[in-house]
Amino acid sequence: MDAHPELATLTLAEASRRIAARELSPVEITRATLERIEALNGHLAAYITVPAELALGQAAEAEREIARSGPRSPLHGIPVALKDNIATAGVETTAASEVLRGWMPGEDATCWARQREAGAVLAGKTLLHEFAIAGSLWSAGYGAARNPWDLARSTNGSSSGSAAAVAAGLAFAALGTETGASVRRPAAFCGLVGLLGSFGRVSRRGVIVNSWSLDHVGPLARSVEDAALVLEAVSGADPADPFSAGEPLRGLGAACARGAEGLRGLRVGVSWRHAEGTVDPDVLARVRAALSAMEDAGARLVELELQRTEYAAACSSAIMRAEVASAHAAALDRGAPYSPQLAARLAADREIPAEDYLLALRARRAIGEELDRAFSEVDVIASPSTATAATPLDGGFGAMRDRPLEVGPQWHNLHRVSSLLGLPAVTLPCGRVPAPGAPEGLPVGLQLIGRRHDEATLLRAAAGAEALAPPWAAPPLDAGTPAPPYPPGMEGQGGQGSPSLEPLRAAVRRLRELSLGGYSGDPAFAPEPRGPA
Repeated sequence: MDAHPELATLTLAEASRRIAARELSPVEITRATLERIEALNGHLAAYITVPAELALGQAAEAEREIARSGPRSPLHGIPVALKDNIATAGVETTAASEVLRGWMPGEDATCWARQREAGAVLAGKTLLHEFAIAGSLWSAGYGAARNPWDLARSTNGSSSGSAAAVAAGLAFAALGTETGASVRRPAAFCGLVGLLGSFGRVSRRGVIVNSWSLDHVGPLARSVEDAALVLEAVSGADPADPFSAGEPLRGLGAACARGAEGLRGLRVGVSWRHAEGTVDPDVLARVRAALSAMEDAGARLVELELQRTEYAAACSSAIMRAEVASAHAAALDRGAPYSPQLAARLAADREIPAEDYLLALRARRAIGEELDRAFSEVDVIASPSTATAATPLDGGFGAMRDRPLEVGPQWHNLHRVSSLLGLPAVTLPCGRVPAPGAPEGLPVGLQLIGRRHDEATLLRAAAGAEALAPPWAAPPLDAGTPAPPYPPGMEGQGGQGSPSLEPLRAAVRRLRELSLGGYSGDPAFAPEPRGPA
């Protein structure tokens, strides 16, 4: 039997209410969480570091504060997890790489400092793909996180350990990071809510940079309300992060409180041509059923023609790979011990021409104009969160149907477009599909994308969809049953992207099909410049 199974079913919001009512103490709930981590982390590889003594000290501090003056936020006394590319003062931060093994940051990342100000307790630092770059599902020296619904399957990534920890009841919520889809995909594979605010809503100071124009920080949680509570706690401008902006988000709980009633009159955009033929039929059937239920509850489905969006994944990949290579160039030059797979990819990506990078930036703007037009017709855009349910650990990224360089009507474009454009987005479970080795089935995710800076409408839609979906259930885990061995060859498994630049450059050349023309207003850069012969 697993330890404290109730922790896998209790939401953060419910735990917070029980703490406020003095029915549950922060020390009690933290000790139970640590015992569950001790029992199950060996099966899941969710955590890299568990600072148990620190966590119990923070819980005792929270208990004293709450006894004196009551909880100062819904997070007060709640054990949460952090992806291990988020700096924590005095607690090792590795990014799951030999490059940073042993690094003890001198100060907290802003997103963690804000959770500490809210009274949260640090349960631990979670596993990720090396430096949150999808070089492989495997991180050398750290292993690969396992899916709690079937230990022989992947959590996807790169926020792999954060998803495993929350789904298995080893934390009440976790922060992940996303450059392309690294919060929403693992959330979907593990049956969780994964939430991104608009670009800049959450400070990235103290988060190890990959791509300054694409990186986001966002929560993974067991309910829409839980994710909203965490986003509120970490949101708001930070003088130390010039990309951050806006006042802290407030009132998101009210947006979630209407349940299915909040769907009435909501316009939900869909583009089936992006999903049909590229998403597993049983996954697509669950998504269609969820949208049909939303329609029955009063939402209006609007079919969208999204042609420029067909270039979103290729555009995102070009920008991401150029910016990531630049961020890691200095460490690569000094011979830092990256894994061979990641080192090869970073070295190749340093050769991406500036011309290709700038073309992708211009394409991003063109794709954004199409989405702006779409949001004049709809309030949110819906799609499958992933093309498949959780795939076997030895399947790699190919089994997940990720096609980051493919132009055309395919699901991956709708998945990448939100982080490409900095739009708020959420995935939430909408049912499960049968699968060998998973007696309870595997979760399916519904993705919703919202207008920039309109998280309230996005969460209203998500809470409405959640109210119509099957209730959260914990994955079946037994600490007494050993986890199966990792599949042979995982350490050498390749990931997204190729050390060869030609596939990427071919995708970038296709961005010219968007007819971007020259720089607006400057005849020297027009398609047919006029001037002296």
